[in-house]
Amino acid sequence: MRKRRKHHEIPEYYLRGFCEPGGPFIWVFGRNRPFSTGRKGGNPRRKGVNVTALRSDEYRARSRDGVNHFQYEEELARMESRANKVICKVRVFESINDFEKNILAEYIYLMQKRVTSRDKELVRMLDEVIAQGPNNVRILADAGRFAEARKWEDDVKYLESENGRIEYLRESMVKSIGDVHREIIGKRWEFVKAAPGRYFVTTDSPVVFDRNMGLSFATLMFPLSQDVILIANRSKGEDLSYRDASPGYTRKLNSMIIACAEQEIYSPRPDEWIYRGWTDGFIFPGTGSDSQPSEKYQRG
Repeated sequence: MRKRRKHHEIPEYYLRGFCEPGGPFIWVFGRNRPFSTGRKGGNPRRKGVNVTALRSDEYRARSRDGVNHFQYEEELARMESRANKVICKVRVFESINDFEKNILAEYIYLMQKRVTSRDKELVRMLDEVIAQGPNNVRILADAGRFAEARKWEDDVKYLESENGRIEYLRESMVKSIGDVHREIIGKRWEFVKAAPGRYFVTTDSPVVFDRNMGLSFATLMFPLSQDVILIANRSKGEDLSYRDASPGYTRKLNSMIIACAEQEIYSPRPDEWIYRGWTDGFIFPGTGSDSQPSEKYQRG
């Protein structure tokens, strides 16, 4: 029997930006488990970055020929590797140009398409399309377009199957990103540095924006390392600039990132405020961008 392949749902190079200083280890907080450190199997767990955020054969697809295809992970890796040099520059606070912004925008959208939560959203959309199948077949048949009607019927049956759904999900990951890419690069980008002695975390859903508002209007946040996070919106000002965050603003950005985690948070430290913020929520008494969190979560 063929050994099942392991693919990173969150790329290893990206996760290395959130490791403990000087090492390949990262702290993984899990949902619905009590906070407990200092023992094997605790929460958070200290894991090697090479075995963190893995999916087993999740980026393969068995097409209509019945053969498993693994080119989707290879294509994702090829597309994402283009951004590694740009990410490296941002992590050391170097300036990037418009061409590099374009590459990083592609990477951000690919990160959104990689995660499990995106598959769930897309399956719901696919179910809506499938539900219209019988009606579309009938319309084509009534118009005498019988060959098209049969093809549509066959396609719907295939999409209803497990293999059809998986192939659809994988194909959609590597296709052109079009309008979404233009929305991301059309925003003003600002790279915010964590306050001295503080850090940013990331999660299994690292591309954060208000989905009720939609990407066109919402602010997009994307942690690039424990030291820097991207904030993209329609505000005025210099594009691709850097600025320092206060301790309060660092914590506020972390709270937004943590709130959008699906099942895991990744951190360079096992600090309890991360878990408490995830389970109990952060409390900010002010409304400004530099509001200080409550004393309960001030540490970290």
